[in-house]
Amino acid sequence: MNANIHTDIMKNSETIFEAAERILTTASRLIRANTFCVASNDTIFSHVFKSFNRDVSIIDEGAVLPYNEAYCHLVIEKKKGILHIEDNFLHPYTKDMNVTQAIGSLSFVGVPIVNKEGQVFGTLCAFDHNHYPFSSEDLELLGSLAVYFSYAVDMDNQIVQLQKAEAEASRTLQEKANLLAFMGHEIRNPMNGIMGMAALLNDTELNEEQSEYTKLLLKSGDSLLSVMNDLLNYSRIDASEMELDLIELNIRVELNELMQLFAKEAQRKGIHLNCTVAPDMPDVLTADVNKLRQILTNLLGNAVKFTENGEIRVSVSWQRNENENQLLISVSDTGIGIPPSAMPRLFEPFAQFHSQADYGGTGLGLAICKRLVERMSGSIQLQEKVGPGTEFTFSIRVHVPVLA
Repeated sequence: MNANIHTDIMKNSETIFEAAERILTTASRLIRANTFCVASNDTIFSHVFKSFNRDVSIIDEGAVLPYNEAYCHLVIEKKKGILHIEDNFLHPYTKDMNVTQAIGSLSFVGVPIVNKEGQVFGTLCAFDHNHYPFSSEDLELLGSLAVYFSYAVDMDNQIVQLQKAEAEASRTLQEKANLLAFMGHEIRNPMNGIMGMAALLNDTELNEEQSEYTKLLLKSGDSLLSVMNDLLNYSRIDASEMELDLIELNIRVELNELMQLFAKEAQRKGIHLNCTVAPDMPDVLTADVNKLRQILTNLLGNAVKFTENGEIRVSVSWQRNENENQLLISVSDTGIGIPPSAMPRLFEPFAQFHSQADYGGTGLGLAICKRLVERMSGSIQLQEKVGPGTEFTFSIRVHVPVLA
């Protein structure tokens, strides 16, 4: 077995020790030999990490022996299978070994522990000073216990590899977030300067062609900044950087400000904006207002983008039970809708269901909404809707302060 994997397993998991305890308990109950042990081997040392001594202490738990001086290496290197020695003083493999003189005359059985890739983890051994006569049934039992233990080794190996993969993925996500943050800073600063100068230029006396160019420059700049903001927001969420920042808010005030934000574009497109809040809605809630704004901004932005001469309706209510309060919000429109074929990928990042040339965007809006809603202990879904358009509903956990 690879030495690094061996070390990681021994350090990081309790499963292997529990399995060793079980097989030694079973072996000592069914076989009347004095000593049983499980040893791991890394071709340099044999590590006895679990042992059982009935009457006489032969092998101590925690003992470390040079690999070539331990009986384990005979099982692995010479026999390459179950090794049964009736008397170690007489057997050609063991009679001249230094360890034989140290432990005295005994009978011995060693079984290799081999994982599914054929790598040898170590050995399951049994010793007896009274030369216990190991039967064929005993050897079969020890072989079965070694196989069982090999399953625990495989499981530990998989756990170690998964932990390494998770750590590597986390590191990669953090590096990606750092890179995007750096790029965002390097792009947004000069872009804001360009946008500011373009806005100033647009306020000067320009002919019709120059004015058209300036407006196109401002529109393109807005699109680029929107893309950068989506990428940065998604990377921060993906890297688990967004913590909840709970503050008090008035949902009616928040919705009124958001509706005003989209009012001009909605009016230009002939869209009627409608917002209703349940009469029993508390005046004050506690939630992460910035994340709530971002969710609603994305949903309302999509609704305005994909609707012409129609209506956008926002409905807000709340649900109270013994353990928590849920804020329930629905955003519906009469726009072009979402094709049924797109449903499986609806909340996936970079998923786009309509012509990018016509509507633009990064395809991250709904993915960001889903991540933010879930961070706030809620859920989001697309509702079945009669007629044209779409209806998204989401819920988030909120706190209702107790008034004195």
